[in-house]
Amino acid sequence: AVFLSGLTGDVSWYGMGAGLRETGFGRWIKRRMPGHDSFENHMERRGLRWMFIAKFVYGSNFPLIFSLGWTGRVGFARFFRTSLLALLLWLPVILGVSYGLYASLAPLAALQSTFKDLELLIAGIALFILAQYALLALFRRVFGRNGGGGVS
Repeated sequence: AVFLSGLTGDVSWYGMGAGLRETGFGRWIKRRMPGHDSFENHMERRGLRWMFIAKFVYGSNFPLIFSLGWTGRVGFARFFRTSLLALLLWLPVILGVSYGLYASLAPLAALQSTFKDLELLIAGIALFILAQYALLALFRRVFGRNGGGGVS
């Protein structure tokens, strides 16, 4: 399901960019965008590489895919093949990171179920830190700064 939603999203953004290019709004944007030709040339030469890299950078994927469709310099077949490859590599990475985060948080979940509430866990940690501070202050008062092992 995640793979299909990623593929559908990529195709939708590409199609939206390609569809808006030749509308009145698209022509208005092109007239007011400085360096439009150099941007299109850059996207033609390196756009697919950027799309592949952007798959792993949160938030940069959609504008880049929209721009690929907008420029019209990258054919749909090349775009689709690159999108498939990027998704086939992106999905296991994201699933692995998600599983790793879940597994690393499992001990915290065990502690939380022991304390029944997250508030009790936080209060317990705060009480522990406060007790350590109080005991250290008491220790310094009774035994002096250097622990009583020498001349004060």
